[in-house]
Amino acid sequence: MHSNTAITILIALTGIGSVSAKGINCEGAAGCSFAGQGIAKQLQSYINSASDGTWFNNGQQIACSNGICAFFQGTGGGWGSDAKRLAADIVGHGCNVCGSVPFYYPNPNDISTYGELTFNAVGVDCGRCLCSDPNCSDP
Repeated sequence: MHSNTAITILIALTGIGSVSAKGINCEGAAGCSFAGQGIAKQLQSYINSASDGTWFNNGQQIACSNGICAFFQGTGGGWGSDAKRLAADIVGHGCNVCGSVPFYYPNPNDISTYGELTFNAVGVDCGRCLCSDPNCSDP
């Protein structure tokens, strides 16, 4: 009995040091659950209309739909080509509304290393469009 308890404790303690980093995921703020399905694909479609050479600053809204926006977070910013590549990864991962993908996914698959592109709920969005589009406005 005591040896089984000791083995169980040893196994439990072994797992404590191996905390895995957060990688690609479909998580987001509470507002994500109220936005409706298919938002991630809408955001991807808007992002795909951006020029590859358009620069998006860290935190700048890239595209929005139903209060969910795409933006770089924890990065120095990124190009339209980066946003397109990463948006495809979020949708390809099976995310329907919100999600995040590390900037250099799949290696490393860790959002804390170089930042991320995220689809998440925001308080004020640019509308339902690519935010850099001059015709973009909240409907």
